[in-house]
Amino acid sequence: MCCKGERRQWRMQRTEAGAVVAECEGLMPRSTMRVPQPDIIEHFGNADAVPQAPYPVLYTLSPDGCTAHVPDFPKITTQATTLDAALLEVKQQIQKALRQYKNPPIPTKQEQIVVPNNNVLVLVKAS
Repeated sequence: MCCKGERRQWRMQRTEAGAVVAECEGLMPRSTMRVPQPDIIEHFGNADAVPQAPYPVLYTLSPDGCTAHVPDFPKITTQATTLDAALLEVKQQIQKALRQYKNPPIPTKQEQIVVPNNNVLVLVKAS
């Protein structure tokens, strides 16, 4: 006869996530898993390993150069003579800001941003 705890163990082992949990808890040896799984630390242990969506950046173009504004990071604003220089500076500032967050802000969706005339929207991946 089977007890509830044993049934729960088997139910957990049937799912992929349950198999990883069961393996970590020592309920199921790695060799009997159907699909090889990465170690739990490889999968969840490092926030830097989680792919981050790109952040939208609005660039205002003018004869003097361009100004960059990041809606998700209101304190980040950059002025540069070229778009390339502004892109590089903004990327560095976003990376610096992301290091200060335990849980970084979720990037605003491109469809939700209104791009005025004389502006360009660029998605910057800061990872």
